[in-house]
Amino acid sequence: MQALRQAWKNNDMNAVNHAAHALKSPSHQIGALPFKNILAAIERHAVKEESEPIIPLMDEVEAQFTAVKTALNHIMRSLA
Repeated sequence: MQALRQAWKNNDMNAVNHAAHALKSPSHQIGALPFKNILAAIERHAVKEESEPIIPLMDEVEAQFTAVKTALNHIMRSLA
């Protein structure tokens, strides 16, 4: 997630694409589908060098990232 944030901050659409892609598959594997879907949308826009549509998606991906972290932390605590 840090790589995605940094790529976005640097307005590096190639790095945004790669960072979103790197997060997308693991998100799918753990069932974080809303997170995965936002990452896929970011990836699609980054490939086309379309930064404007990514602006609201970055807020959404941050919110979903927080939700996923919270859910995973809850699962880990319940297994301890």
